[in-house]
Amino acid sequence: MTPLATFTVAGVELAVVPRAALAKLRGTELPPTKQELFAARLRAARERAGLTQAALAERLGVAQPTVCAAERGRERVGARYLANVLAACGLPENWTPRGSTRRRRKG
Repeated sequence: MTPLATFTVAGVELAVVPRAALAKLRGTELPPTKQELFAARLRAARERAGLTQAALAERLGVAQPTVCAAERGRERVGARYLANVLAACGLPENWTPRGSTRRRRKG
């Protein structure tokens, strides 16, 4: 495996490798990233509402590939997009998928 990039910090050479390659090197699965968790929440909301990507896209006024990319974590979307998805799915703003490991902020 060839690193994507290398650089040195405080005299230590570091390498940038894809997450899948890192998981393979470690021999363990890596925890999901925040972006992956967010994408999974978007998909779960749509599925909970029984909507196709095309139907959700129509409700949101966006193209279906945008919904697909957001659910795969390939399109960076934020809290406003999530709020719009939840509203389009008839779910409350604080809805989280069952079994979610999302932590709530204190204070």
